[in-house]
Amino acid sequence: MNTKSIVWIVIAIVVIGVILYAVAAPKDPEPNNPQAQVDFKEAGTFEGSFAELAARGGNYTCTFDQKTDTSETEGTIYISGANIRGEYKTEVDQASSSIDAKVESNMIQKDGFIYGWSPSLPQGFKFSLAAAQNTSASVPASAKPPVDLTQKFKYTCKDWNADMSKFELPSGVTFR
Repeated sequence: MNTKSIVWIVIAIVVIGVILYAVAAPKDPEPNNPQAQVDFKEAGTFEGSFAELAARGGNYTCTFDQKTDTSETEGTIYISGANIRGEYKTEVDQASSSIDAKVESNMIQKDGFIYGWSPSLPQGFKFSLAAAQNTSASVPASAKPPVDLTQKFKYTCKDWNADMSKFELPSGVTFR
């Protein structure tokens, strides 16, 4: 498997995860659920799925890492209201593939669209959030990503004075 294929696979997984979050996540945190009201200044960590994390609302940034037998991913997620940005670095172990690859990928959800790209490629993905919500229920099992998107992760979070430039699309990338 070549580096370009790995980059597209990682980007596709991130974008599919965000689409599935958009379909499954509640629009507002539950007002009577104390878990949904945690102040990250006090708690510092949150354990849950990406959808649960993003549904909490507010302005914050969270980091996480995930290690498997074949790869390691580190990520930073920025959330400001309905705007979400994810920055991910994945390293694939050479012993598990034909190459030792380090892949950066990014996603932004804003203005009703989800964008995904990698700095190493000139093209990215663009999906309508509304279209994703209308069609993802019919996605066959074979087209689902090879990760459990409801998997719980431990995030380290803190309140954030939102920098709206984090939600600007990169120049030099064509989104399709």
